[in-house]
Amino acid sequence: MSSDTIEHEASHGHHEAPEVVEGRQRLGIWLFIVGDVIMLASFIFTYLYLRGTNTGNGWMTYLQGDTNAANYGQPVHEKVLSAGFNWTITAVIVASAAVVWFGEKHLRAQQKGAGSFSLIAAVAGLLAIVASALTVIQLRSIDEHMPYHLLSQNVHEFTYTAYGSAEILLNGSSLLHLIVLAFLGFGLAIRASKGLVSSEGLKWSQARFVRFFWVWVALGSVITAAVTSLINK
Repeated sequence: MSSDTIEHEASHGHHEAPEVVEGRQRLGIWLFIVGDVIMLASFIFTYLYLRGTNTGNGWMTYLQGDTNAANYGQPVHEKVLSAGFNWTITAVIVASAAVVWFGEKHLRAQQKGAGSFSLIAAVAGLLAIVASALTVIQLRSIDEHMPYHLLSQNVHEFTYTAYGSAEILLNGSSLLHLIVLAFLGFGLAIRASKGLVSSEGLKWSQARFVRFFWVWVALGSVITAAVTSLINK
């Protein structure tokens, strides 16, 4: 339920004050973020568990399955993803969160109008798209590091190590979140341009709720980058 819905209901005899409805919405977004925290925690636990157990020495090692390869049947070590590239993606996400926070802060303080906030939200959405593109490149590099096992002359099976599988899970989740952030950023920009997000009444609360989630995604990306950069081999 958006802030303009809150005011609409208030003007049509809603039995609860707009502040009460806004508080319920705030609780809802916090519960949503808590659920997302639990999901990320489970992904990171899976990553650390696979690294810790290293069952069959398969964390970053696979057996060469191509019968045409000189090292057929021999263990081959997978390459670690670039930590620098990983932190570059994280820096873009953090920058986008800072932009949203800046815009929401000044919108609420009535220091900038809805038009300025529309531009700020659009910039944040563009940064989310840039981070999404970089994440896709990261995912493609995981595939490039993976070998295949030759089962027959015409059939191949792609085989991922535990490290590769965990990275696909984490990067895939990050990509999904970034797509949502881009949608939210441009959504706020459009609504602000129409005057539906402004410093008037509780219309700024939409920007606040988005900022909550955006900052969490940025924090989650920092945690994930730290774990995968420091604990991999």
